[in-house]
Amino acid sequence: MKKIFIFLFICILISGCAKTKIQPVTYQEINKFIADNYLQALDFKLVGDIAIILFEDEVRTGYYLLYKNEDNTLKNKLAFGLSNSTKPVIIYATASAIPFVSLIIKDNDLLESAHSVEVVLESQTTIKDQISNKGIIIPYDKQDSTSYSNVIIYDEYGKMIYSHN
Repeated sequence: MKKIFIFLFICILISGCAKTKIQPVTYQEINKFIADNYLQALDFKLVGDIAIILFEDEVRTGYYLLYKNEDNTLKNKLAFGLSNSTKPVIIYATASAIPFVSLIIKDNDLLESAHSVEVVLESQTTIKDQISNKGIIIPYDKQDSTSYSNVIIYDEYGKMIYSHN
């Protein structure tokens, strides 16, 4: 009986000291966060255990990073700018733990013609993606580069219609 008690005590001690595995953010949590914060989400991507939500409203444009801490509590970080920019395309980029480039096409004529986007990284690696609405998030591998050097938007015929470097 004493051995069983010692065994149970050790099991409880080990399980109490074991590090909790951080769970990834779920689609349900992303959708709830978007609804709870009244966001007009333009795009979102799950990259590893972190979600990136690109948004726009009357006052600002930006993105949220959603993640969970050691207690598996949902946390967020916000980066934004004012939405009254006169630029045809707003670009947000980060080369941190989750490197990505995101863009919001503000110019309606450009948006109507836009078909695909190409991101050229400093390492000269290129990433291409289709444009399906006015916002897009393009994650990339941190080992490929530390930043981007150019963003090019093409029309459906492959003609460059916008370049930002």
